[in-house]
Amino acid sequence: MIKKIGKKCITLFIALIISIILSAIISVCLNLIFMKQPEEILNLNPLEIVNNLIRYSSAREMFFLIILAFMILALISTFKLFKLNNYYAKTYQVTPEIEIPLPVRKKSNTTSVQHGG
Repeated sequence: MIKKIGKKCITLFIALIISIILSAIISVCLNLIFMKQPEEILNLNPLEIVNNLIRYSSAREMFFLIILAFMILALISTFKLFKLNNYYAKTYQVTPEIEIPLPVRKKSNTTSVQHGG
């Protein structure tokens, strides 16, 4: 149990780092597009991205909204807030983490079918 929580915390930390980087890039690109300077996207580097986030409040606001969306997605996927095992069929447990549906059996036909000729 503690190992699972530790793995999930590490996963969330990695997701946070990746989401910060992606959020910064996406928000600066969107800000440049809204400022009608899309050609400046080709000249972006890490220092320029940080300068744009500091300089423009609209870029900062987009950055926080995008990072919030990324982290909500990471939380939902890491902790599986929605149960995905809502089968209509009965299941059996293969391992502690895996359940699969029971196989469907063919029903035996008690009445014989007569073919006309």
